[in-house]
Amino acid sequence: MGNSSKDDSATDGDTSSGDTPPSNSSLFSEGEKVLAYHGPRLYEAKVQKAELRKKEWRYFVHYLGWNKK
Repeated sequence: MGNSSKDDSATDGDTSSGDTPPSNSSLFSEGEKVLAYHGPRLYEAKVQKAELRKKEWRYFVHYLGWNKK
């Protein structure tokens, strides 16, 4: 029984870190409000642009309340 619970946790870990998502679906859409790290802190941000580069999604965000200057 202890062995089966170990197998279950390994399966859960595999699905969370699994293969890359389908190339045509992004986790976040443009204009969506998200929480984004800047250094060690989390800030509210808005997705400005999402693009697929080398089979990996890249997100360009604007931190809400920050000036563009």
